[in-house]
Amino acid sequence: MKTATVTIMTALLFLTSSLIITTLPANATPTAWTKIISSGFGDPNNQQMEFMAVLNDYIYVGTGNWATGGEVWRSSDGKTFAKVADTGFGNPNNVEVFFFPGAILNGYLYAGTGNDAQGGEVYRSSDGIHWTWIFDVPSWDDIDVFPTLVFENYLYVGSYNTHAGGRIWRSSNGINWTQINTDGFGDPNNFMAFPATVFNGYLYTGTRNEVTGGEVWRTENGLDWTQVNVDGFSNASNIWSFVGPVFEGSLYVGTANEVFGGTILVLSAVCGNWANAAGMSQGFGTIANVKAMPAVVFNCCLYAGTYNTITGGEIWLLQQHVVGGIVASVDKSVLLIPYMGISSAILLVTIVAAVCIKREKCRKEKP
Repeated sequence: MKTATVTIMTALLFLTSSLIITTLPANATPTAWTKIISSGFGDPNNQQMEFMAVLNDYIYVGTGNWATGGEVWRSSDGKTFAKVADTGFGNPNNVEVFFFPGAILNGYLYAGTGNDAQGGEVYRSSDGIHWTWIFDVPSWDDIDVFPTLVFENYLYVGSYNTHAGGRIWRSSNGINWTQINTDGFGDPNNFMAFPATVFNGYLYTGTRNEVTGGEVWRTENGLDWTQVNVDGFSNASNIWSFVGPVFEGSLYVGTANEVFGGTILVLSAVCGNWANAAGMSQGFGTIANVKAMPAVVFNCCLYAGTYNTITGGEIWLLQQHVVGGIVASVDKSVLLIPYMGISSAILLVTIVAAVCIKREKCRKEKP
């Protein structure tokens, strides 16, 4: 029996070692961000391009265009984009279009607008081409609205309000809405709030605060909220905390910083603390990118957008998750196999194989 066990273990080690070659190379560089779109899709008036979502195998980008109204662009491969909506969905006062990857309910992708003249609006589409207005914010001073995600069967919408503070609504049907936070989380200087991502069972939201710096809050039930960062990440010039997606087990958050350029931070599920994203420089190397916003995961890459009033917004992608120059891999766990029972070893190999197959699939799908 012992001989059989050793034989099985040897076979498992041989099988797993053959899988390890599909993982990331040991010399992977932390400088993994690549710019794929610049100059506002050819129009420098598209200054803002950091809001994105995915619907039916297309990635969507909303722009901020204060000349002709916000636009919507989409791509099936993450590289070549085509415009599918412009002039603020027919209202040039809708100068910004906002997307969030989780804002899909009953087959519809929801988009919000920024409208200083009339107040923000919410639109939705099932095909990404035909958009229908469905919702005006209750108050004119909620000038931006952000339909963000579905959490526990509710669609959440946040707002930008410089008078009372940012507000958060939710709806179970996309038609009837209820506010579920106190204005600005009790601080009117938090004049923007948008719940954006679920991470480890918590719904996370970020705020804009030009006095003490942007904040990050979270809730487990959608009603009771707790702040989980130091204001501005200890830098008051980080005036906006933009909660982005989860990418390979970590939560990404972007900032707006008009002094040094925006940056991106990471919250690790393992360590539970905040750190600068590896390979990330302030403003991707230019202070003109005052916002750096991780937006959506598409084809196994993390896409981030910028706000740039000089040359137009940019889109960057991260093809691999690197922390401090080290690529963490579960594959080394196979070294434990000789010390495990047969059933546990088989389970471990199955998990490792699934991870490696996913990585290989992602590698082939990357732009």
